[in-house]
Amino acid sequence: PDYETYGRFVPVSRESKDPLYTFAGWYYDQACTKAADAYDRVTSNLTLYAKWLDPCYVQFYTLYGNAPDSQLVKLNGLVTEPAAPSADGCYFRGWYRDRDCTQKWDFAADTVSADLTLYARWEKEVYIGIDPHNGEGAGFFSGITGELVNPSSIPHYTNGDLVIEGYYTDSAYTDRFDLDSDLVTEGLSLHIRW
Repeated sequence: PDYETYGRFVPVSRESKDPLYTFAGWYYDQACTKAADAYDRVTSNLTLYAKWLDPCYVQFYTLYGNAPDSQLVKLNGLVTEPAAPSADGCYFRGWYRDRDCTQKWDFAADTVSADLTLYARWEKEVYIGIDPHNGEGAGFFSGITGELVNPSSIPHYTNGDLVIEGYYTDSAYTDRFDLDSDLVTEGLSLHIRW
C-alpha cells in the first residue's frame, strides 16, 4: 500500500496476477487473521498482506463413458459447461449437483461457492418384455429408463376381432401400466389384456 502524509494508508491494486483468485482484503499478519482497515492510523512503517481466496475445484462424475476434464473456477463464478459425455446404450440427460440426480445444475445461473462434484444423469436403453396372450408367444421391444413407453415401438398384435383393453405388469391383470404416465424401468414386462 501507499501511505498518505497524515498517517492513513490507501491500498493499491486488488487485481491478482491469476484471475481465478479472489481478493479478500488486507491484513497485518501473514496468516491473514487481523484485518487492516483504510481508516487505521499508521505510526510507523509496516507491511500489509493481501488475502486471496483459492479458486474452487469442480470435477465431473459420469459413471459411464469418459468424464470431462476438471475445472478451476473462481469463487462465486460460473462453471463452463463441458461437452456431453456419451456411452453405449445410454442417453445423457444433464449434470446434477447430487448423486441421486434430483437437483439439476444450471450452467447459466448456478455459481460455485466451494469445491464441487457434478454428476451425470443417464437413462439406459432396455428391452421390455411383452406377452400378447393371443397364442403368438412373448416378444420384446426397446425403451428408455425414466421415460414413457413410445407406443409406436410396441409390436403390433392382433387377436381376432378383440381390441386391446390395456397393458399390465402382471399376468393376473391387477397392475395396469398407463402408457401416458408410467415410466420405463429396468426389468419391465407387459401383458396385453384383450
